[in-house]
Amino acid sequence: MGKQSNCPLRIVDCRFNITPFKQRRQLTMRIFYDTHAHLDYPDYAPDLAAVIERAAAAGIGKIIAIGTDLESSARAVKLSERFPNVYAAVGWHPSQASDAPEDLPPALRELARHPKVVGIGETGLDYYRLPSAQGGTPADDQRHKQKQSALFRQHLELASDRFMLETDCPYLAPVPYRGKRCEPAYVKEIAEIAAHLKDSSPEELSGATCATAHQFFPKLA
Repeated sequence: MGKQSNCPLRIVDCRFNITPFKQRRQLTMRIFYDTHAHLDYPDYAPDLAAVIERAAAAGIGKIIAIGTDLESSARAVKLSERFPNVYAAVGWHPSQASDAPEDLPPALRELARHPKVVGIGETGLDYYRLPSAQGGTPADDQRHKQKQSALFRQHLELASDRFMLETDCPYLAPVPYRGKRCEPAYVKEIAEIAAHLKDSSPEELSGATCATAHQFFPKLA
């Protein structure tokens, strides 16, 4: 019996070295970033601090708050000052182009000087919500598209050449494929529009956007 008392199976002594499965998962939690969040929306006003805390507890290391006009862009910058893990992107959403000032870049450039502003946006061309869907005329749609184009050009000037091209296929096929399934081949048409807006050649745009993609996705090189 004395020898049995020295048995190496010391369950009581060893139990503190057994880490529960759930705890092991927490110890090996991977870090992720949320690069597009509208944290300035009123939905989060009552418990924003708790939202940020839950994100950190879930392993979300950094969050980029996105601006959709000058006021929301300024709010995004303020949030980046309030929370260490929050950064900001400043811009004007194309669906609100009709409300944008004619000369937007000076105000956006001032916001973009903030050390925690990491991008320009939201921006782009968005024809999903045209005036005709709310009782407007085709002429209203055309004016809205022109305003979006001018607004997008201003954003591109601020962003310099640090942007990439995408289709978001199978959605949002560009002209002349509207209403059809979108596919990667249509980047060609998107590039032609971007080159026209930036007043650059397709070759210049190709070099700049592919270089940015290689920097952003190193394994593409």
